Amino acid sequence: MKLKTPIQKRKASWPLKPTHGVNAELRFLLGLHRAGDSYVTFHRVDGDGRFKNLFSILAADLEPQYLAHRDALRKDAYFSINGLWHYQLKGAKPPSLIERVFSRKIDHVRYLNACHVDIDCYNKGLTPKAALMETGRLIQDGRLPPPSFGLQSRGLWLFWLLRDADAPAKPPRKGSRNLTAYNEVQRRINRILADVGADTRARDAARPTRAPGSINSKNGAVVEVLWPSEAKHPSTYTLGQLARFLDVELPEPLSADRIKLNGRIIEYLRRHRKTAKRNPWDRVNDQRLRQFAALREMRGGFGEGMRNYAALIYARLLTTSGASVDEVRIALEDFGHQDCTPRLTSSEIDGAVKQGTKTWPTSIANDTISGWLEIDWKEHAALKQEFGRYAWKPTYSPPPSPAEKRRAEIKRIRRRTGDIPHRQMTVLLQNKGYKVSATQVAKDYRALGIGPAKGARRRQSPRRPR
Repeated sequence: MKLKTPIQKRKASWPLKPTHGVNAELRFLLGLHRAGDSYVTFHRVDGDGRFKNLFSILAADLEPQYLAHRDALRKDAYFSINGLWHYQLKGAKPPSLIERVFSRKIDHVRYLNACHVDIDCYNKGLTPKAALMETGRLIQDGRLPPPSFGLQSRGLWLFWLLRDADAPAKPPRKGSRNLTAYNEVQRRINRILADVGADTRARDAARPTRAPGSINSKNGAVVEVLWPSEAKHPSTYTLGQLARFLDVELPEPLSADRIKLNGRIIEYLRRHRKTAKRNPWDRVNDQRLRQFAALREMRGGFGEGMRNYAALIYARLLTTSGASVDEVRIALEDFGHQDCTPRLTSSEIDGAVKQGTKTWPTSIANDTISGWLEIDWKEHAALKQEFGRYAWKPTYSPPPSPAEKRRAEIKRIRRRTGDIPHRQMTVLLQNKGYKVSATQVAKDYRALGIGPAKGARRRQSPRRPR
């Protein structure tokens, strides 16, 4: 059966052939991460089996930074498939390299670079070559669109590059609408390839994959890039094209009238802020509305458990900024359909509009907003860059610093062993995996108010000759 979709109109990225070398690695990475205003995270599994977060590279500077740090990615290295957001992207010059990895949550995905599938063909008794042949049969039968490129080692990774419908040079942004379509396409691709060994658990948007050119310690083979042999450039798809090909239902697009009304609401609020009589509460409401918009962009939407809270807060902030009930309803309908997963029902939107637009005796406290929206420390740090001390506070304590963790371990050891000299404590900490010196432990002892242990020899200064 021949394909009868727009996908057939250009030369397909099939078959895929293994390629080697640093140029193939760069071509693969740059082809995947086409949005310069996002970060690529890199990781490594060390010899003890621990998953170590190494660093994050700005996609705009991926080539030079990757070449500079390639030696750290020689064995069991991984990188993020989709582009991630970081609060430093709001600055004029975001850093090219961030030590360690700041996040691997779906909430912090900024661009959806590609749909993907992890094929553990060895679980089905297949070699990677045999799995590629089975995939080719599915493509020939019209059940699967040709992948753009892939990776090959013990198993296979196949990728379908995504492009934005309005800006073809870049991948689509992760909004609630796009993320819903992305998840459905991912689910369908994994279901089609289940008989070949597709890992249905490895389909989320924050998933990392093995870095090209690194050695897979499970079989000792280098991860090879699979590149189209006939096409000069790999095929790219819009989410809509993949969804139509795979018979996936997409969220309904906004109508032209709805888009026009949204513009009128934004213009009304902008004009209201400029011409209305200013008082302190006007400024508070203004910064809260802008802060909510920043959080909305940061997360790309709100999920189960907080979407109704978010809708109520949004309705209240629009009301205090001067929007009418009809304008609040229009804004909430778009919010409920675009930025909520699952979508808000009509009754939930009606409830949020009714509660948000009625007269309240007091304003919503910032602590209440933080609790309802479950602000974490990374989001608080990002909001603080723009809103300073007015940024919504996180709802839980910050993670302990390395010094706090080390001193807590010192207390636990002392409860078990009693008073011991700091040099002996240094050995015990090093045996537990802490990278620490005797000098640092001595400083920890002083910070904890621990004196020298009984029986510990004091260092005596030499006597001066008379």
